[in-house]
Amino acid sequence: DEVNSGLTIKAVYALKQYTVTFDPGIASLESGELVQNVNHGDSAQAPEVTAPVAYNFTNWSADFLNITGDLSIAAQFAIKNYNVIFDLGDGSRIGGGSLNQSVSHGASAVAPDIAVPEAYQFTGWSANFSNITGNLTVEAQYALKVYSVNFDLGAGSRISGGSLSQNVSHGSSPQAPNVVAPEGEYFESWDSDFNNITNDLTVKAIYGSIEGAEFTIRFDVGEEGISSGKNLVQTVAYAEMPKAPKVKAAYGYEFLGWDSEIVGANSSKTYVARYQDLSESVRNLDLYTIDKAGARIYDLNASLQQIHHSIRVDASGKIIGVYEDVTVNSYRVGSFKGKLKSGRSGLDIKLSNKEKNTLNRVEGKQAYKVTLSLQDNQLIGEKKAYKQIFPVAYPLINTDGIYSLDLSSLKMDTKGKYLGNVNLILSNGKSFTLSAKGKYSVKTSKAKISLKGIKGQASYGIKFKLTINSENEIEQIKGKALGQKVKYVK
Repeated sequence: DEVNSGLTIKAVYALKQYTVTFDPGIASLESGELVQNVNHGDSAQAPEVTAPVAYNFTNWSADFLNITGDLSIAAQFAIKNYNVIFDLGDGSRIGGGSLNQSVSHGASAVAPDIAVPEAYQFTGWSANFSNITGNLTVEAQYALKVYSVNFDLGAGSRISGGSLSQNVSHGSSPQAPNVVAPEGEYFESWDSDFNNITNDLTVKAIYGSIEGAEFTIRFDVGEEGISSGKNLVQTVAYAEMPKAPKVKAAYGYEFLGWDSEIVGANSSKTYVARYQDLSESVRNLDLYTIDKAGARIYDLNASLQQIHHSIRVDASGKIIGVYEDVTVNSYRVGSFKGKLKSGRSGLDIKLSNKEKNTLNRVEGKQAYKVTLSLQDNQLIGEKKAYKQIFPVAYPLINTDGIYSLDLSSLKMDTKGKYLGNVNLILSNGKSFTLSAKGKYSVKTSKAKISLKGIKGQASYGIKFKLTINSENEIEQIKGKALGQKVKYVK
């Protein structure tokens, strides 16, 4: 104001400050300040707010990162929405609300209109959906329709059984009352079927005169039993007692009697046999491997092999052949003659063999019989000479005597019988088919099965008998393979 010498004067500045106001609206303040003084260019700090239960906080109404003037900012909210699903089960929608709806908090979903399954009636929804406060699945609930069935006995009377008036669910059947017919009459039948009730029904009893009345009585033995066929269908007069046939249960079953007590005839009727299934003790066979099944089986020694390699069969079935055996001390000549004949185990040959020892000038003559099959151009069977048995080469069976039986295809029918074919498998890879026949015994819990080679095939002449217990374990095998005895060795 009063300058009396030189003077330097500097201008002084201060940053502008602005008032920023946060309006939480319907929310409540958790932390932070609703009114803030903010320097020019700085940012305000948003307070933490909690929205009401029905809403979600979405954002603030204005940006507050670079404040350049006074500012009011309001919190913004959106009401919550939820998914409501209607599950109609076996029903179907024909109108009304959709099956999937988006519903605001506190509002109500709209129920769909339902086409109810034929046998049912709609009873309600599984949950209330008038005030939705979260995701919700609502299931339609149904109950079987119930009908009234009345039995009209006319002049007859009820002595037991079902009541005369019954409530029956859709598709079910009422229990018929047991009826006493009026004097001189018998109960013949009901006037309508009531095995599958689908509406209200009145059933009337029908009566007939007992004078000269005859009835057809049938006995049904089913597939689980066997009967001679006698007395299965009988014609009897009123009050006459039918005669039950004798029944033999099939393998795997036990006959328990008839489904109802046999009484004097007062109507045509069928008695059905009852059985107990014993299948827990009846098992199908699995694959069994038989180790060292049978005695050791030998090849021909060298000299026998030479003899039999020299045998030939012509087109007419005649045996021709000569062999020579030169040794240090002797010269032997042998000749064969004979003819093929059909036999139970293949083909029979009677061979006459004449040998000559040139050193001793002694001629010997012997005859023997060979049972054979011409498999792989090799004789199969056994040769008897000098009261000793020399096994001839067996192409069917390995020289180690080890083979297996594949019984996996063998199944048992409901009567305990086994029929079919199984495979005999050699360790050299050959496989032959055997026919199987046998049965299962409920009494012993064992199966006895016979295996035989099929006539006309290479396996003909093989016969086995197997015993298998209820644990599917082979207990015994015995038999012959083209003359060789076979037994099971564990």
